[in-house]
Amino acid sequence: MASVLAVDDLKSMRHMLSVTLGDAGHNVTKATNGKEALRKLGQSTPDVILADMDMPEMDGLELVSNIRTNPAIANIPVLLVSTNANEQHDDMARARAVGASGWLCKPLNPTKLIAAVDSVLN
Repeated sequence: MASVLAVDDLKSMRHMLSVTLGDAGHNVTKATNGKEALRKLGQSTPDVILADMDMPEMDGLELVSNIRTNPAIANIPVLLVSTNANEQHDDMARARAVGASGWLCKPLNPTKLIAAVDSVLN
């Protein structure tokens, strides 16, 4: 069982991530944006982070940048999630540039979500 930090401004998305990953045996903590995620990272270190690209206060790219510059948490895998299929190629390039470990596109397929989390853990 891995610990997962799910970061998304949408309550329904946080719930879906929590239920899906919880049913797969993972322990899920939730945050509503990148700033809240960083506060939670100061309290505990998850095995993997799933973060939405587009959030208020601090988006997924800023969150990954902050994580990668902090030696204490820099090695945590971060999977970014986006709804913008039209800009997916550009978003993926920006995600790689800041150090994201992978990429998922909404709507999330539960089987693919679990496989993506498992792949960055192994």
